[in-house]
Amino acid sequence: ARWPKLHEILVESWDIAFTFVIVGMAPAANTGTMVEVQCLKGMARPLRRRADGAASLRRSAAEGQQVVQKRISGGMARLGVVPTVCSAVESAADPAKVAHVRELVAAIKTADSEPGQPLRALSELRRFLSVEAFPPVQAVVDAEGIAPLVACLGNSSTAVQLEAAWALTNAASGTSAQTTVLIEAGVIQSIFAVLASPNITERSDLCDQCLCVLGNIAGDTDVGFRDALFHEDVITHLGRLYDRLLTFNWDLHGRIHVLRNLTWLLGSLCRGRPAPKLEHVDAVFDFFVNVLRGTDDPQMLCEALWGLCYLLEGAQNNEDGVVRAVRMLSACGFTFDQNQPAGETHPLLVKIVHYVQRKDMLQPSLRLLCTLVSMPAVNVTECVIGAGALTAFKSVLLDTQATPQMRGDAAWALSNISAGTKEQAQHLMDANGTWEAICKMLEKGPAHRVKHECAWAITNIAKRGSPMISQLDSRKVLILVIGALKGESDSALQRALLDAGEALLKHGDEQAVSKGLMKNSLLALAEQAGFLEELHSLQHADKEGVYWKAVQILSTWFEDAADRENEPPKMQPPTMEGTPKRTPNKERCAVAPSAISGGSPIRPAAYKFGA
Repeated sequence: ARWPKLHEILVESWDIAFTFVIVGMAPAANTGTMVEVQCLKGMARPLRRRADGAASLRRSAAEGQQVVQKRISGGMARLGVVPTVCSAVESAADPAKVAHVRELVAAIKTADSEPGQPLRALSELRRFLSVEAFPPVQAVVDAEGIAPLVACLGNSSTAVQLEAAWALTNAASGTSAQTTVLIEAGVIQSIFAVLASPNITERSDLCDQCLCVLGNIAGDTDVGFRDALFHEDVITHLGRLYDRLLTFNWDLHGRIHVLRNLTWLLGSLCRGRPAPKLEHVDAVFDFFVNVLRGTDDPQMLCEALWGLCYLLEGAQNNEDGVVRAVRMLSACGFTFDQNQPAGETHPLLVKIVHYVQRKDMLQPSLRLLCTLVSMPAVNVTECVIGAGALTAFKSVLLDTQATPQMRGDAAWALSNISAGTKEQAQHLMDANGTWEAICKMLEKGPAHRVKHECAWAITNIAKRGSPMISQLDSRKVLILVIGALKGESDSALQRALLDAGEALLKHGDEQAVSKGLMKNSLLALAEQAGFLEELHSLQHADKEGVYWKAVQILSTWFEDAADRENEPPKMQPPTMEGTPKRTPNKERCAVAPSAISGGSPIRPAAYKFGA
């Protein structure tokens, strides 16, 4: 069967301005009727949530918490789940409030004694749990109110189901211990039953709230809850829901709200450490790619971009990372063969590169591209370059409005491209203004990490020898290398800078011979720039590779100034050839043969989102 595409679900045109009047469906006493007028122009304006006590949703992927941190080793830091504190420390218990909570729970338990009583009690309890700070989740748990709330999900009244789901959403925003109570009460199975029932065909708000419950469970710091959802086959349940969306009698506002929360929920299912297994989340690649090609809604796009970041960074090793990258680039009918030379520009990557230019999507789109170019797969990096990523990285590197972390990530991506194939390094050199931007930021970068990554990019280019150095101003590059060496404490970069300095001096020797000169003109410049002092200092380096290289350069080009006591024996240690890409994953593990050459592995009976 053909799966629905996102633009088929959003049947109305994106380019028309719509005005909706949404009437709150909860007939709770003292709540009143909520009316919200929302104007949508090109789906660029986010919809507001209910005004009477917004749900305390725990979204660990919220703005400001997905900041790309400085990497520990060889790449960007891993994305982790942000601990939840909204209910971890509740305010001092008000005896009157606690007593009232117990009365409300008792009223819900005795629902059959008085018609309408459960709905009124549910509505009031939901409002108690919807306070912005420190909702009394523990009071409800202590009153044994979670099980009755879960039981209300099976009520025949959609109004009762909605109030119960709303209350459970906020209860699930508490601590892991409180969420455990929900799991033990059977909330997952009950939510799935509601999503499969006919009741949601007319009530998008009920579907929306059920997805919020699942999202808060998936986003808990305890990944055991996320795995419990996988154990209950959450992807299949969500796939069936997605397949039925076209048949529901919802307005566009309802569809947008549900799709936003569905995208957020799927993203929450893909994050956390340890990462979920690929077989559990494989189908989600199709959904996220479908979002990127089917909507202009900023909220959905951001969630989809972050979701793809989680999927790629969840790789167990480099080979698994390549498998995931190929899976992403092959999703939803896109063609990509990792074993064939890069051909036409990949339309998905063109979109992602375009999103780097948008401030509201800069962070996830940049991170996604950075992760892709860190993959040890030539064709993946070539596809990213072909989509225009070099210009995007350069723009972020020079953008004074971007955070130092983002600018450092852009420099890191450029350094990994410079460490790729000869053709990839040449693309970097040929990209208008990119090399100049790297040199400028090495000198005047806003933070150490920006300068650090620019130094790596320059060393990777210089170490390629005369074919590449001949295209550069060798005198300027030598000064940059010496300047970067001063005060640098990273032994790996120290060695790389020494290798680059050596390559530049060799190029100077070759130029002197070809021009019939008596002396290498770069030697005097090196002495003036303080290269000798740095070489002498590095003779005392802790790392043997740095020490040997410093002594070798001194004895080869500056023999008169060399310290003869530190002259190395004739047998030289092996030199480091090339620079491997530095990825977020430190360890390489032995793995079984992958299905890279044949695309993604066969996934029997698994839901595939998209066409």
